[in-house]
Amino acid sequence: MIKVENLLYSIGSNTIIKNLSLEFGHGDTLVTGPNGCGKTTLLMIICGLINPTRGSVTVDKAFQSGTQTFSLSTEAITPPQNFTASQLLSLFNRYNHVDAERQCELIDKTEMCQFLNFNIGELSTGSKKKLSLITAISKRSKILLLDEPFNGLDNESLLVFESTLSDDTRGKIIVDHNNKLKINNTFHLG
Repeated sequence: MIKVENLLYSIGSNTIIKNLSLEFGHGDTLVTGPNGCGKTTLLMIICGLINPTRGSVTVDKAFQSGTQTFSLSTEAITPPQNFTASQLLSLFNRYNHVDAERQCELIDKTEMCQFLNFNIGELSTGSKKKLSLITAISKRSKILLLDEPFNGLDNESLLVFESTLSDDTRGKIIVDHNNKLKINNTFHLG
């Protein structure tokens, strides 16, 4: 379980999240809401990439496993544009516990092999999304945090990731406007 208590996040005088309290239980949760209401910010606070202005996030000990508690896929984090996709994967794999077989399988199924030597800055939006999802899914973590995971994907890759995520038994917190995975537990932000 992840418990969010009295969360406030502001940038200057602009309040993004105001007095949010909720609990994410075991299983999957869909987070919805209008653009700009703080959905991506919430994911980044949950995994500790940004600190809230006030409030707290507590992760149940059953989910904790060192630095491998969370896997995050979001466009809010931009990798170095002059790295190749292959270099980015090597760097990611060096600092994370990764299921290399699963990673190779996803690279193959989504036809990313042909783009591994391209610089990140040269990749299409869909290829960047695939790379982000491949790293998040292949990381051996307890919880997946996925920000708009299906945006920009071609139909074949969409089916691959839908199937992969449906079969994945880890807890998931997913920001998605379309609920492609048919998640019953929904929280509306904003």
